[in-house]
Amino acid sequence: MLIYGFLNKLRKSSLLLALVIGLGPLWLKADVVGKAQLQLTIKGVERTEGHIIVGLFACESSYLEGVHPLFHVLLPAEPSNGKVIYTFKALPTGTYAIKLFHDINDNQKLDSNWLGIPREPYGFSNNPRIRFGPPDFAATRFHVPSGQLAKQTVVLN
Repeated sequence: MLIYGFLNKLRKSSLLLALVIGLGPLWLKADVVGKAQLQLTIKGVERTEGHIIVGLFACESSYLEGVHPLFHVLLPAEPSNGKVIYTFKALPTGTYAIKLFHDINDNQKLDSNWLGIPREPYGFSNNPRIRFGPPDFAATRFHVPSGQLAKQTVVLN
């Protein structure tokens, strides 16, 4: 009886393994379809201290609150001709917005003065004109098409 139970489990495991191996290429294909790359160029990086903190947001509510970005990247501030370049890979097709800042003192926050004006360089996708406060999602959103290399350049303020 013990051997029969073992053989039965082995058959079920073999069937599951065969199913996974047989359908694996379909899963891989489904995972690759709709994926794209986004090349982010950050211009105006004048100092090598600290890091550049990048948030790539996929929805308006998280963008406005500044929490739960789809991707959060900490880049070394090592500019080449005043630029830092980073490529997001295997990015789902969709609409996104970017917020970033150069955290010169590496305290993981955007420092500001008593009026709330940032003391560290910052930027947004599409480089909208900054008035009183950060731009809304509509001003910073852009589309990343399937299977292509999208490009976005952000100039630090």
